[in-house]
Amino acid sequence: MLLRPRLTPKVIAVKYLMPPRLYPYMPQKAADFRYYFGSDFMSIAKAETDRIWFVDQDVWRCLLILEVGFLEVEVRRGWWVDFASIPGILESIEKRDDRTGLIAAILHDAFFEMSYPSYQSANSIFYQVMKLEGASSWTTWSRWRGVETSKGYDAWLKCDEEEHHQYASRWVTIREVPCVSPAFKHLEKL
Repeated sequence: MLLRPRLTPKVIAVKYLMPPRLYPYMPQKAADFRYYFGSDFMSIAKAETDRIWFVDQDVWRCLLILEVGFLEVEVRRGWWVDFASIPGILESIEKRDDRTGLIAAILHDAFFEMSYPSYQSANSIFYQVMKLEGASSWTTWSRWRGVETSKGYDAWLKCDEEEHHQYASRWVTIREVPCVSPAFKHLEKL
């Protein structure tokens, strides 16, 4: 199975035990944060937002069941996510850090981190997972529209370098598999 650009398969189900444990980053407490995480956290230098949460568990696994196979996604302790980083102007209508679409936002950030599979497919999977999570039509459309902007594409381009992928692979792994691997087998049965 090889996901091809513009031919995003349908997402049938998203399986995980629990959402990942997240730890908020507070710049004014950077020393405490470094003490808590040590040196094993992804640099915030490339963050374009002041709202960052770091994964605070050894490994979080998520299984996407597609019409053509499976996607296995792992994120590890020390990787940061910004949830749905919507433009400030929309903040008066919708909060970007509510928990609606949390898994979709985490998966979308992981796809962007690894530039996988393509810009259009990452956004399409984001949209489909939001719908599966039960987000309203307005929330789903507005967040999808937000990532489809030129700012979203600029973020994709910043991550689309081999050097960045090698760095990010320390915290994020995405695998296309025809059948579920042993580490994810328990999720398939949920």
